[in-house]
Amino acid sequence: MSYTFISTSHIFTSTFYIFTSTSHIFMSISHIFTSTSHILTSTPHIFTSTSYIFTSTFHIFTSTFHIFTSTSHIFTSTSHIFMSTFHILTSTSHIFTSTSHISISISHIFLSMIQVNHFSIDSCYSVSALSMSTSPEGRSISFPARTGVPKLGVPSRFQVKGCMRTLRSHPGSVVFLE
Repeated sequence: MSYTFISTSHIFTSTFYIFTSTSHIFMSISHIFTSTSHILTSTPHIFTSTSYIFTSTFHIFTSTFHIFTSTSHIFTSTSHIFMSTFHILTSTSHIFTSTSHISISISHIFLSMIQVNHFSIDSCYSVSALSMSTSPEGRSISFPARTGVPKLGVPSRFQVKGCMRTLRSHPGSVVFLE
């Protein structure tokens, strides 16, 4: 009887372990279902997160493209600034050259204005007979009387005897022609 009792006790203990193991199996199956439920619930979040990652990556590439485009515009604008500066310097050089040419032209005009209007003057006029006079038209040197014979006949009373004139802007300067 003692063996029967021990065997029965082993059977009960084994049955208990079987029930406990079965309970553990059911609990594991429940955990598997719960984990599967969590996985299924998390999957849309994973897809959403992945979508956000792809969208963010696209925005990063787009922003990088905009940065490169803006940098290109900055370089182009800088090039235009340098070209404009070059054109300004070239124009300034042209202005200085034109100013030099104007200055030379003005000096030529001034020199041509200084030239004295004169008529046929004989060598028979004496320099001591010259007199200076001022009129509204400017300062002049006149020859009041002839001291010799005209080259081409008798002078008429309308014929100019001789006249030298200077510009009003240079009083005191007189040019004598021989």
